[in-house]
Amino acid sequence: MSTPNLVSYRPYRLEISGLLKPCAPFHIGTGERLSLLTDDPVLREGNDPEGLPYIPGTSLRGVLRSHLEREAPLLGCSQAAVERLFGPKVPRGVSAAQIARGRLFIADALPVSAAANCEFRDHVRIRPEWNAADYGAKFDNEVVLAEDAAYKFFAVYEGDGRDDEELLLLRELVRYLCEGELRVGAKAGWGYGRMELTQVSYREFDRRQPQALADYLRYRAGNEAPVLTQFEWPNWKPLRQDGVFEPFSELQLTVLLQFEGPVLVNAAFPPEPPGEAETGQAHQPERYGEIGWRQADQVFVTTAGGRHYLPGSSLRGVLRRRAERICRTLLNSVEIAEVLFGAVRASGGQGHKGLIEVFDGLLCGSREWVYLDHVAIDRITNAAVDAKKFANCALASPLFRTEIRVRFTSQSVPALALFAFLLRDLMEGWCWAGS
Repeated sequence: MSTPNLVSYRPYRLEISGLLKPCAPFHIGTGERLSLLTDDPVLREGNDPEGLPYIPGTSLRGVLRSHLEREAPLLGCSQAAVERLFGPKVPRGVSAAQIARGRLFIADALPVSAAANCEFRDHVRIRPEWNAADYGAKFDNEVVLAEDAAYKFFAVYEGDGRDDEELLLLRELVRYLCEGELRVGAKAGWGYGRMELTQVSYREFDRRQPQALADYLRYRAGNEAPVLTQFEWPNWKPLRQDGVFEPFSELQLTVLLQFEGPVLVNAAFPPEPPGEAETGQAHQPERYGEIGWRQADQVFVTTAGGRHYLPGSSLRGVLRRRAERICRTLLNSVEIAEVLFGAVRASGGQGHKGLIEVFDGLLCGSREWVYLDHVAIDRITNAAVDAKKFANCALASPLFRTEIRVRFTSQSVPALALFAFLLRDLMEGWCWAGS
């Protein structure tokens, strides 16, 4: 893992510190499939299964570079400034040692507390032909929950002075982080990875000045240096440059989803069964719902804190299949749906990120359970199969509150029109979620 960089290369040094707080669950995977617990574990310190999850500086740096490469022409900055800030991209066949290092260093964001809440989330691929779960297509992944989590953020810029063009990019970088627009890790379309930078502070050293040089040397020796809670960014605006990108427009909706009748989004693990004393409490009817919930084979998914929620991945999957059905009906092609939701190309081809993000929806109001008994039917006798009884505990007509965000440009207006069709179908009750 990277460590705070105290090696100096240029006369001007600006340190940016703060706390990165997750606003949603996030997943930064290891890339391996050898875990005994999940198909897709999160990255942990030292690659130790018992280690704490952290956010690699390379992940932060990659996301921020991608954002600034797009924003540079809109800010009036050159791509040369972006390359000076992050370093040029290494061409094939060229050693990284032959490439000049960038002026921005971002350390690994390590957890503040010694505990992290993680959970496993089940997923299933939807079969387009019948909009139901595909056989043998279940998978799961591990996510780090946002509750009470915080990570130390530390970045260092080293340049020539306060007149550097790169400081305009840094100002945009800090704004991007502080306004909670950062998405780090995988599955941003499921509402994962939203981060916000808080408690921002700065240390500035212009080592061409004797006093600033002395402050920096004392800082190198382990003493405290002056800390700024507000930083006066250079007040200059370069000429706007023409680029290949146009600004993103953003549509963010808060949606209330009212289900009609029982609904079940299955939890990865059933709850612990009740003890003998609990099951015999027939004189407490008010506890029937709780006891039934603990006896059921399948129950509605909850957060680590026990609160029911509608996973953003479930709702996004429903909307995607609905969008593909609309496209096949009207256009005989799913190309516009892939623009809206993203696509992964087979055989190592190029995929692309979608424009829509669907966040987890939390249950509004109190929960009401529906305990349902079921039994498998023998296809020959049309009678119940022995020892094949099962039960589930669904929610009765729940109301969920969620958010949907769509980013678009003038080139993606057809995808925005498709999103309008999806909103219409949601409002008219043509979408189903859960099992």
